[in-house]
Amino acid sequence: MLAFVLAVILSTASLSGIGLDSVGFRLGLDDEEGDHFTGYEAFGTFEPFWSWDLSERNTLATTLETAVGVIRGNSDTAGYLRFGAAAHLSLGELPLSVTVNTGIQVLTEDTFGNFDLGGNFNFSSGIGIDWHLNEDWIVAYRFQHTSNASLYDTNPGLDLHSFSIAYKF
Repeated sequence: MLAFVLAVILSTASLSGIGLDSVGFRLGLDDEEGDHFTGYEAFGTFEPFWSWDLSERNTLATTLETAVGVIRGNSDTAGYLRFGAAAHLSLGELPLSVTVNTGIQVLTEDTFGNFDLGGNFNFSSGIGIDWHLNEDWIVAYRFQHTSNASLYDTNPGLDLHSFSIAYKF
């Protein structure tokens, strides 16, 4: 499964002509009472397609991100594909950057026991912080929200606290 996920990410990069910037794995844990969700995903980011030097030490850059993963909740599991964009604000001399992301997410299932996301097509947005351990490795935290933006009658939304590690090329 892991080899398949990495092959999808790498082939997406080569087909698009955009260079792969990083690959990583993310674990998401919910903060809901009663319903318990866990998310697992492999993701890839592509080289920044736009960058703006705000000052000598601060840069704002935008990237594309793709992910393949699963969400488990209430004894049910769904696979998903996600594609979106992210903005990264470097914080001067600190090895940190603030990240804001958004994108579309397509789920194989939208019902987890009594919890119904409303439909298979959702939007996912998040905000977090990346810690650049060195030139090659990044660990990160994101607060991730997934909902269908009222496309369907039911729209409870799902919030996950996500932790990731990524290798930067």
